[in-house]
Amino acid sequence: MKLDNPHLTSKQLKAIGLTCFHDFFLDESSQIFFGCDSSEECKLRWQTQLQRDWKVTCGNSLIELRNWLIDQGGYSAAFGARARFLKTIDSKRQLLYIDSYKQEQEEYQTLQFVKRTLPLLTHMGIKAWDIATCIHLFRRGALAGYISEDEAWENIFEAADLAFSCFVSWREFALSFLYGRQFCLKEFSMEQALENHCCWKTLLKNSHSPVNVFSWNNKLSTVDAF
Repeated sequence: MKLDNPHLTSKQLKAIGLTCFHDFFLDESSQIFFGCDSSEECKLRWQTQLQRDWKVTCGNSLIELRNWLIDQGGYSAAFGARARFLKTIDSKRQLLYIDSYKQEQEEYQTLQFVKRTLPLLTHMGIKAWDIATCIHLFRRGALAGYISEDEAWENIFEAADLAFSCFVSWREFALSFLYGRQFCLKEFSMEQALENHCCWKTLLKNSHSPVNVFSWNNKLSTVDAF
């Protein structure tokens, strides 16, 4: 979790710091930055992970996924469509609509989750999940050999700038990411909610985590360490 790669600039470290929430849920072997391990074993590991988890098999499929996440709305669009509909009806009608689905149906659980989290999120909804996922994928895509490091950084900086312009604090970004992760994985249990809480508390307590190393501001080019 410590950002101490001597080959990266503060701007680069702050940008990939946005994936610290992703990194929390991955095993320790994921804590790899550009240039740390260029072995064939490392490349194969990330190729396998990208194909298994995201169906990314080459540079083109990585760019297509980026376009879906950032330009076409990604998971945020699906969350937002449900949120906008629920906002058009009063609380009683919301419950009636949700109850029109059987409790064991996935859509019932999804709508309950959207209704429950709406008051806790800004108008950006779960956009942080899409943005951080994009950064995470380009980090891994470069390690997998699907794209060049220059192309990876270009896309990472673009996504990071979007994050810093859409959210006003690490906490706001974290909530959006963590609820977005639940929405994406369809994991709405109390155990998952507790895991989200653990993630945020762990990052807050770790003096080396990005949320404590870098102040939040609306421009990536402005890098202020605490």
